[in-house]
Amino acid sequence: MFITYLFESSGTPLPYLTSDTAKTGLPSLQFPPFGYTSGNTTVTLSEMLYEIRSAIFIIPLVSVLANVSIAKTYANGGIVEATQEMLALGMCNIAGSFIMSMPTCGAFTRSALSQASGVQTTLSNLYASGLILLAILFLTPHFHLIPRAILSSILISAVLFMVDYQIIKPLWKTNRAELFVTLVTLLISLFFTVEIGLLAGICANIIHLALMWSRPKLKIELMKSKGVEFVLITPNNGLYFPAIDYLYREIMRIPKQEGYAKIPLVINCAHLKGLDYTAAKGLSLISSEIQAKDQRFIVLNASEKMRYVCRKSGCKSMVFCNSFDALPAAILGEQCKEKCILNSSSMKRNDTVVVDVPIMLAEVTPLLNIKPPNGNDAKVDL
Repeated sequence: MFITYLFESSGTPLPYLTSDTAKTGLPSLQFPPFGYTSGNTTVTLSEMLYEIRSAIFIIPLVSVLANVSIAKTYANGGIVEATQEMLALGMCNIAGSFIMSMPTCGAFTRSALSQASGVQTTLSNLYASGLILLAILFLTPHFHLIPRAILSSILISAVLFMVDYQIIKPLWKTNRAELFVTLVTLLISLFFTVEIGLLAGICANIIHLALMWSRPKLKIELMKSKGVEFVLITPNNGLYFPAIDYLYREIMRIPKQEGYAKIPLVINCAHLKGLDYTAAKGLSLISSEIQAKDQRFIVLNASEKMRYVCRKSGCKSMVFCNSFDALPAAILGEQCKEKCILNSSSMKRNDTVVVDVPIMLAEVTPLLNIKPPNGNDAKVDL
């Protein structure tokens, strides 16, 4: 500031940029204006909103994200209530509108400076507020002497430790798609603005999620159980309409390979989170085409909700199976009978009853609470 003062006193042009001049004094308390008049021009509320345009949504979004991010960074393992952060942020901006305040939120730089200064409690906010009030009342005429490079260097030094460059190597080895989203957000924020970078990061992440849902990873294995050989197909995500075309192509490619034309196909739904109407129709189409080639197609471990969607979507040719052990019976296409030994407490110690329990192919479920011929409840050992 002293060097800047010497330049100004000698009338020499400054070789660097300085801060802008700020008005002295506190703002007056007044109702938020919904329009303003400048000279002979009057700007209405609708014109003000049109001038702001997308900032109406971007500013609150950036503010909330910044507040929650700061809270999580400095929570030290504590629980962060996002709702509480949003309520505090909203109340501050509502109160600030009565003194013509700009939209405000928490700042990473000030939080980092506080931590670097050894701040331990929220009492520091009262101290900082007092200094700000004194600066506004007495120091604003001298703010224009502060070089912008000095302010930038202070902020950079304060937040430099928050640049987690070490995360690049783990992301490269574990999830390159997430690394791509991170780099896109960072680079666009640096070369353009934070708002555009945030929007680009959201779009890149949406594309990443869309690719995950439209191209689920398929684990295809050739398995054998009780002498019956089959191909087990296990998707790792929910099966919704973006993924059904991909699943159709991958499944229909299997019978075309040499040696797999007659091997039964089993799709394992153990990891599926859900199933929509279009996906159910797609599964029905796959089942119809596979069975038309005289090849079995079984749906394994489908939840009750998935079966309900399939029934309501008109799928009639699909065979469901609840148990991996019951797959051979379902694949062979015959009604399987298993021997069930019933141990009744009302019988003598050495008496047992052996019954044949039919297992229906379309609904293979564990059989419980089978009663012996005398009508008493018994425990079933399958």
